[in-house]
Amino acid sequence: MRWRFADRSPRHAYEGSQQYGVAIGTARRAIEELRDRGLVVTLASKGTFVVEPD
Repeated sequence: MRWRFADRSPRHAYEGSQQYGVAIGTARRAIEELRDRGLVVTLASKGTFVVEPD
C-alpha cells in the first residue's frame, strides 16, 4: 500500500500491525521513524498523516 499526501495511517499500532502483518512494536517504530524523517505528522486525537512533499 502506498500512502499519499494527507492520507491517515492506521489509528493504533495494533491496527497497523494487523493490516501489515507485523508485530505491534514494529508498527510503532515504523511510524516513529517516518515521523523522525518528517514524512508524517501526528496530531493529538486526530491521527498520523502524510505531510505534503516539498
